[in-house]
Amino acid sequence: MAPLPPRNLPINTSGSGPVAPPATPRKPSTPSASSSSKVPGRASRQSTPSSSSSGAAAVATPSTPTQVTATTDGLVSRADETTFHRRLRQILWDHRAARSVWEDIADEDFARTVSSLASNASAIDEALARLEAATSGSAEHLRMADELGALLRTHARLKAQVMHDLEAEHDQQQQQQTVLARLLKQASKMDALSHAAEKLLLEAIKARGDKFAIVDPLWSTWPMVSFVDYIQFLTSRYVVQTGTLEIMADELIQRGTAPGDPTLSIAKEQRRRDDGAEGELEEAPNEDNEERSSNADRNPKARRRGEHRERILQVCKRLDDLRDERGVWLADWFEDLCEVEVGRWDEG
Repeated sequence: MAPLPPRNLPINTSGSGPVAPPATPRKPSTPSASSSSKVPGRASRQSTPSSSSSGAAAVATPSTPTQVTATTDGLVSRADETTFHRRLRQILWDHRAARSVWEDIADEDFARTVSSLASNASAIDEALARLEAATSGSAEHLRMADELGALLRTHARLKAQVMHDLEAEHDQQQQQQTVLARLLKQASKMDALSHAAEKLLLEAIKARGDKFAIVDPLWSTWPMVSFVDYIQFLTSRYVVQTGTLEIMADELIQRGTAPGDPTLSIAKEQRRRDDGAEGELEEAPNEDNEERSSNADRNPKARRRGEHRERILQVCKRLDDLRDERGVWLADWFEDLCEVEVGRWDEG
Protein backbone atom coordinates (compact mmCIF):
# COMPACT_ATOMS: atom_id res chain seq x y z
CA MET A 1 0.00 0.00 0.00
CA ALA A 2 1.32 3.45 -0.95
CA PRO A 3 2.04 5.81 1.98
CA LEU A 4 -0.49 8.47 2.84
CA PRO A 5 0.40 11.93 1.52
CA PRO A 6 1.21 14.67 4.05
CA ARG A 7 -1.88 16.45 5.34
CA ASN A 8 -2.46 20.09 4.56
CA LEU A 9 -4.08 20.52 7.96
CA PRO A 10 -3.70 18.47 11.15
CA ILE A 11 -6.30 15.96 12.21
CA ASN A 12 -9.16 17.14 14.40
CA THR A 13 -11.47 14.53 15.87
CA SER A 14 -13.56 16.92 17.95
CA GLY A 15 -15.89 17.73 15.06
CA SER A 16 -15.29 21.48 15.36
CA GLY A 17 -13.52 21.83 12.00
CA PRO A 18 -9.85 21.82 10.98
CA VAL A 19 -7.27 22.76 13.54
CA ALA A 20 -4.91 25.56 12.55
CA PRO A 21 -1.42 24.29 11.73
CA PRO A 22 0.94 24.58 14.70
CA ALA A 23 3.87 26.92 14.63
CA THR A 24 6.87 25.12 13.16
CA PRO A 25 10.43 25.34 14.38
CA ARG A 26 13.23 26.80 12.37
CA LYS A 27 15.57 24.81 10.19
CA PRO A 28 19.09 24.04 11.40
CA SER A 29 21.42 26.57 9.82
CA THR A 30 24.30 24.13 9.38
CA PRO A 31 24.62 20.35 9.63
CA SER A 32 26.36 19.12 12.76
CA ALA A 33 29.54 17.07 12.65
CA SER A 34 27.89 14.14 14.37
CA SER A 35 25.09 13.87 11.83
CA SER A 36 27.53 14.01 8.95
CA SER A 37 29.15 10.82 10.15
CA LYS A 38 25.82 8.98 10.38
CA VAL A 39 24.38 9.60 6.94
CA PRO A 40 26.11 7.88 3.98
CA GLY A 41 27.20 10.10 1.11
CA ARG A 42 26.27 13.34 2.88
CA ALA A 43 29.11 15.45 1.48
CA SER A 44 28.65 14.34 -2.12
CA ARG A 45 24.87 14.77 -1.99
CA GLN A 46 25.02 18.26 -0.56
CA SER A 47 27.39 19.30 -3.33
CA THR A 48 25.27 17.81 -6.14
CA PRO A 49 22.47 20.17 -7.24
CA SER A 50 19.31 18.85 -8.79
CA SER A 51 19.20 19.13 -12.57
CA SER A 52 16.16 20.91 -13.96
CA SER A 53 16.60 18.98 -17.21
CA SER A 54 16.29 15.57 -15.59
CA GLY A 55 12.52 15.50 -15.85
CA ALA A 56 12.00 14.98 -12.12
CA ALA A 57 9.18 17.03 -10.69
CA ALA A 58 10.01 19.64 -8.08
CA VAL A 59 9.38 18.31 -4.60
CA ALA A 60 6.72 20.16 -2.62
CA THR A 61 7.71 19.60 0.98
CA PRO A 62 5.50 20.02 4.04
CA SER A 63 5.84 23.22 6.02
CA THR A 64 9.47 23.17 7.19
CA PRO A 65 11.68 25.10 9.61
CA THR A 66 14.14 27.79 8.67
CA GLN A 67 16.50 27.84 11.66
CA VAL A 68 16.94 25.98 14.97
CA THR A 69 19.19 26.85 17.86
CA ALA A 70 21.56 23.90 18.25
CA THR A 71 20.95 23.24 21.93
CA THR A 72 19.26 20.57 24.02
CA ASP A 73 18.03 23.10 26.62
CA GLY A 74 14.28 22.99 27.02
CA LEU A 75 13.77 19.43 25.75
CA VAL A 76 11.30 17.29 27.64
CA SER A 77 13.19 15.27 30.24
CA ARG A 78 13.31 11.49 30.17
CA ALA A 79 11.15 11.33 33.30
CA ASP A 80 8.45 13.44 31.64
CA GLU A 81 8.32 11.39 28.44
CA THR A 82 5.19 9.37 27.73
CA THR A 83 4.90 6.10 25.88
CA PHE A 84 4.03 8.16 22.80
CA HIS A 85 7.38 9.98 23.00
CA ARG A 86 9.28 6.72 23.24
CA ARG A 87 7.33 4.91 20.53
CA LEU A 88 7.60 7.78 18.06
CA ARG A 89 11.34 8.11 18.70
CA GLN A 90 11.76 4.40 17.97
CA ILE A 91 9.82 4.79 14.72
CA LEU A 92 12.08 7.71 13.78
CA TRP A 93 15.19 5.64 14.54
CA ASP A 94 13.89 2.67 12.54
CA HIS A 95 12.95 4.91 9.62
CA ARG A 96 16.44 6.44 9.63
CA ALA A 97 17.96 2.93 9.61
CA ALA A 98 15.81 1.87 6.63
CA ARG A 99 16.76 5.04 4.74
CA SER A 100 20.44 4.43 5.44
CA VAL A 101 20.29 0.85 4.14
CA TRP A 102 18.32 1.98 1.06
CA GLU A 103 20.92 4.67 0.32
CA ASP A 104 23.80 2.22 0.75
CA ILE A 105 22.19 -0.16 -1.73
CA ALA A 106 21.45 2.63 -4.22
CA ASP A 107 24.87 4.28 -3.90
CA GLU A 108 26.92 1.10 -4.08
CA ASP A 109 25.20 -2.04 -5.36
CA PHE A 110 22.64 -0.51 -7.73
CA ALA A 111 25.09 2.05 -9.10
CA ARG A 112 27.66 -0.71 -9.68
CA THR A 113 25.26 -3.06 -11.48
CA VAL A 114 23.87 -0.28 -13.68
CA SER A 115 27.37 0.91 -14.56
CA SER A 116 28.53 -2.64 -15.32
CA LEU A 117 25.49 -3.32 -17.47
CA ALA A 118 26.00 -0.06 -19.39
CA SER A 119 29.72 -0.77 -19.90
CA ASN A 120 28.99 -4.28 -21.13
CA ALA A 121 26.31 -2.97 -23.49
CA SER A 122 28.91 -0.58 -24.94
CA ALA A 123 31.32 -3.49 -25.36
CA ILE A 124 28.63 -5.46 -27.20
CA ASP A 125 27.98 -2.56 -29.57
CA GLU A 126 31.70 -2.30 -30.31
CA ALA A 127 32.04 -6.06 -30.83
CA LEU A 128 29.01 -6.05 -33.14
CA ALA A 129 30.55 -3.25 -35.18
CA ARG A 130 33.75 -5.27 -35.61
CA LEU A 131 31.78 -8.41 -36.43
CA GLU A 132 29.71 -6.53 -38.97
CA ALA A 133 32.82 -5.05 -40.56
CA ALA A 134 34.36 -8.51 -40.88
CA THR A 135 31.14 -9.98 -42.25
CA SER A 136 30.53 -7.25 -44.83
CA GLY A 137 33.52 -8.34 -46.89
CA SER A 138 32.79 -12.06 -46.87
CA ALA A 139 31.11 -12.16 -50.30
CA GLU A 140 34.32 -10.92 -51.86
CA HIS A 141 36.47 -13.26 -49.78
CA LEU A 142 34.38 -16.25 -50.82
CA ARG A 143 35.84 -15.69 -54.27
CA MET A 144 39.35 -15.63 -52.78
CA ALA A 145 40.02 -19.12 -51.39
CA ASP A 146 43.44 -18.24 -50.02
CA GLU A 147 41.87 -15.73 -47.59
CA LEU A 148 38.78 -17.72 -46.68
CA GLY A 149 40.38 -19.49 -43.70
CA ALA A 150 41.54 -16.23 -42.11
CA LEU A 151 38.11 -14.69 -42.62
CA LEU A 152 36.31 -17.60 -40.97
CA ARG A 153 38.67 -17.61 -38.01
CA THR A 154 38.21 -13.85 -37.52
CA HIS A 155 34.45 -14.19 -37.82
CA ALA A 156 34.34 -17.05 -35.29
CA ARG A 157 36.51 -15.15 -32.81
CA LEU A 158 34.43 -11.98 -33.01
CA LYS A 159 31.15 -13.87 -32.72
CA ALA A 160 32.48 -15.75 -29.68
CA GLN A 161 33.33 -12.40 -28.06
CA VAL A 162 29.83 -11.09 -28.72
CA MET A 163 28.24 -14.22 -27.27
CA HIS A 164 30.48 -13.99 -24.20
CA ASP A 165 29.41 -10.38 -23.68
CA LEU A 166 25.76 -11.33 -24.11
CA GLU A 167 26.07 -14.02 -21.43
CA ALA A 168 27.71 -11.49 -19.09
CA GLU A 169 24.89 -9.05 -19.84
CA HIS A 170 22.30 -11.65 -18.84
CA ASP A 171 24.08 -12.25 -15.52
CA GLN A 172 24.24 -8.50 -14.87
CA GLN A 173 20.54 -8.13 -15.55
CA GLN A 174 19.83 -10.85 -12.99
CA GLN A 175 22.05 -9.08 -10.44
CA GLN A 176 20.24 -5.82 -11.14
CA GLN A 177 16.87 -7.41 -10.41
CA THR A 178 18.23 -8.78 -7.12
CA VAL A 179 19.43 -5.32 -6.09
CA LEU A 180 16.08 -3.78 -7.02
CA ALA A 181 14.32 -6.33 -4.81
CA ARG A 182 16.50 -5.21 -1.89
CA LEU A 183 15.60 -1.56 -2.54
CA LEU A 184 11.91 -2.47 -2.63
CA LYS A 185 12.28 -4.29 0.69
CA GLN A 186 13.64 -1.17 2.40
CA ALA A 187 10.96 1.02 0.79
CA SER A 188 8.34 -1.39 2.14
CA LYS A 189 9.85 -1.07 5.62
CA MET A 190 9.54 2.71 5.41
CA ASP A 191 5.96 2.35 4.22
CA ALA A 192 5.12 0.14 7.22
CA LEU A 193 6.78 2.63 9.59
CA SER A 194 4.82 5.47 8.00
CA HIS A 195 1.57 3.66 8.72
CA ALA A 196 2.76 2.85 12.25
CA ALA A 197 3.39 6.56 12.85
CA GLU A 198 -0.09 7.41 11.57
CA LYS A 199 -1.62 4.80 13.85
CA LEU A 200 0.38 6.12 16.82
CA LEU A 201 -0.86 9.65 16.14
CA LEU A 202 -4.47 8.50 16.15
CA GLU A 203 -3.86 6.62 19.41
CA ALA A 204 -2.36 9.75 20.95
CA ILE A 205 -5.35 11.85 19.88
CA LYS A 206 -7.72 9.32 21.38
CA ALA A 207 -5.78 8.92 24.63
CA ARG A 208 -4.45 12.44 25.23
CA GLY A 209 -6.51 14.70 22.98
CA ASP A 210 -5.88 17.00 20.03
CA LYS A 211 -3.82 19.47 22.02
CA PHE A 212 -1.21 16.87 23.00
CA ALA A 213 -0.88 15.33 19.53
CA ILE A 214 -1.36 18.35 17.26
CA VAL A 215 -0.67 21.58 19.12
CA ASP A 216 1.77 21.06 22.00
CA PRO A 217 5.48 20.58 21.23
CA LEU A 218 6.52 16.97 21.79
CA TRP A 219 10.13 17.55 22.89
CA SER A 220 11.17 21.03 21.79
CA THR A 221 9.03 22.89 19.25
CA TRP A 222 7.65 20.34 16.77
CA PRO A 223 4.32 18.70 17.69
CA MET A 224 3.77 15.02 17.10
CA VAL A 225 1.70 15.59 13.97
CA SER A 226 4.61 17.37 12.25
CA PHE A 227 6.90 14.38 12.77
CA VAL A 228 4.25 12.03 11.40
CA ASP A 229 3.66 14.26 8.39
CA TYR A 230 7.34 14.36 7.53
CA ILE A 231 7.79 10.60 7.99
CA GLN A 232 4.96 10.10 5.52
CA PHE A 233 6.39 12.66 3.14
CA LEU A 234 9.90 11.15 3.20
CA THR A 235 8.47 7.67 2.73
CA SER A 236 6.55 8.78 -0.34
CA ARG A 237 9.75 10.20 -1.85
CA TYR A 238 11.70 6.97 -1.32
CA VAL A 239 8.84 4.93 -2.78
CA VAL A 240 8.75 7.21 -5.83
CA GLN A 241 12.54 7.10 -6.21
CA THR A 242 12.51 3.30 -6.02
CA GLY A 243 9.93 3.27 -8.81
CA THR A 244 12.08 5.64 -10.86
CA LEU A 245 15.08 3.33 -10.50
CA GLU A 246 12.93 0.37 -11.58
CA ILE A 247 11.90 2.28 -14.70
CA MET A 248 15.50 3.27 -15.44
CA ALA A 249 16.68 -0.33 -15.03
CA ASP A 250 14.01 -1.50 -17.48
CA GLU A 251 14.89 1.31 -19.92
CA LEU A 252 18.55 0.35 -19.77
CA ILE A 253 17.68 -3.19 -20.81
CA GLN A 254 15.01 -2.29 -23.37
CA ARG A 255 16.60 0.77 -25.01
CA GLY A 256 20.24 0.78 -23.93
CA THR A 257 21.26 -2.72 -25.01
CA ALA A 258 21.25 -4.56 -28.33
CA PRO A 259 17.94 -6.47 -28.66
CA GLY A 260 17.85 -10.27 -28.37
CA ASP A 261 20.80 -12.03 -29.99
CA PRO A 262 22.10 -9.33 -32.36
CA THR A 263 24.39 -11.82 -34.09
CA LEU A 264 21.35 -13.55 -35.62
CA SER A 265 20.39 -10.57 -37.78
CA ILE A 266 23.99 -10.24 -38.97
CA ALA A 267 24.16 -13.98 -39.75
CA LYS A 268 20.84 -13.83 -41.62
CA GLU A 269 22.04 -10.92 -43.72
CA GLN A 270 25.31 -12.76 -44.36
CA ARG A 271 23.52 -15.87 -45.62
CA ARG A 272 21.38 -13.75 -47.91
CA ARG A 273 24.44 -12.17 -49.46
CA ASP A 274 26.38 -15.45 -49.64
CA ASP A 275 23.50 -17.36 -51.29
CA GLY A 276 23.16 -14.68 -53.93
CA ALA A 277 26.86 -13.97 -54.40
CA GLU A 278 27.20 -15.75 -57.76
CA GLY A 279 24.21 -14.01 -59.27
CA GLU A 280 25.16 -10.62 -57.93
CA LEU A 281 28.68 -10.37 -59.32
CA GLU A 282 27.56 -7.99 -62.04
CA GLU A 283 25.68 -5.87 -59.51
CA ALA A 284 28.57 -5.47 -57.09
CA PRO A 285 28.48 -1.64 -57.08
CA ASN A 286 24.81 -1.64 -56.07
CA GLU A 287 25.51 -4.29 -53.41
CA ASP A 288 28.25 -2.11 -51.96
CA ASN A 289 25.85 0.81 -51.82
CA GLU A 290 23.28 -1.35 -50.04
CA GLU A 291 25.88 -2.53 -47.53
CA ARG A 292 26.96 1.04 -46.82
CA SER A 293 23.32 2.03 -46.36
CA SER A 294 22.75 -0.91 -44.01
CA ASN A 295 25.81 0.02 -41.95
CA ALA A 296 24.65 3.64 -41.74
CA ASP A 297 21.27 2.46 -40.45
CA ARG A 298 22.83 0.34 -37.73
CA ASN A 299 25.37 2.88 -36.49
CA PRO A 300 22.74 5.49 -35.46
CA LYS A 301 20.98 2.77 -33.47
CA ALA A 302 24.17 2.06 -31.56
CA ARG A 303 24.65 5.79 -30.96
CA ARG A 304 21.11 6.13 -29.66
CA ARG A 305 21.66 3.20 -27.32
CA GLY A 306 24.78 4.95 -26.02
CA GLU A 307 22.82 8.17 -25.46
CA HIS A 308 20.11 6.27 -23.55
CA ARG A 309 22.75 4.64 -21.38
CA GLU A 310 24.36 7.97 -20.52
CA ARG A 311 21.01 9.56 -19.62
CA ILE A 312 20.01 6.61 -17.44
CA LEU A 313 23.33 6.65 -15.59
CA GLN A 314 22.88 10.35 -14.78
CA VAL A 315 19.32 9.85 -13.48
CA CYS A 316 20.43 6.94 -11.28
CA LYS A 317 23.33 8.99 -9.92
CA ARG A 318 21.35 12.14 -9.03
CA LEU A 319 18.36 10.52 -7.26
CA ASP A 320 16.36 13.71 -7.83
CA ASP A 321 13.21 12.36 -6.15
CA LEU A 322 15.03 12.57 -2.81
CA ARG A 323 15.93 16.25 -3.19
CA ASP A 324 13.92 19.43 -2.87
CA GLU A 325 13.66 22.03 -5.63
CA ARG A 326 17.00 23.54 -4.53
CA GLY A 327 18.81 20.21 -4.67
CA VAL A 328 18.94 19.75 -0.86
CA TRP A 329 18.94 16.11 0.27
CA LEU A 330 15.65 15.83 2.19
CA ALA A 331 16.70 13.05 4.57
CA ASP A 332 19.79 15.03 5.65
CA TRP A 333 17.60 18.01 6.48
CA PHE A 334 15.31 15.83 8.61
CA GLU A 335 18.27 14.18 10.35
CA ASP A 336 19.63 17.60 11.32
CA LEU A 337 16.23 18.62 12.64
CA CYS A 338 15.79 15.47 14.71
CA GLU A 339 19.13 16.09 16.40
CA VAL A 340 17.78 19.29 17.95
CA GLU A 341 14.06 18.41 18.13
CA VAL A 342 14.02 14.85 19.48
CA GLY A 343 15.06 14.17 23.05
CA ARG A 344 17.92 11.68 23.41
CA TRP A 345 18.17 11.31 19.63
CA ASP A 346 21.85 10.39 19.81
CA GLU A 347 21.04 7.27 21.84
CA GLY A 348 19.62 5.54 18.78
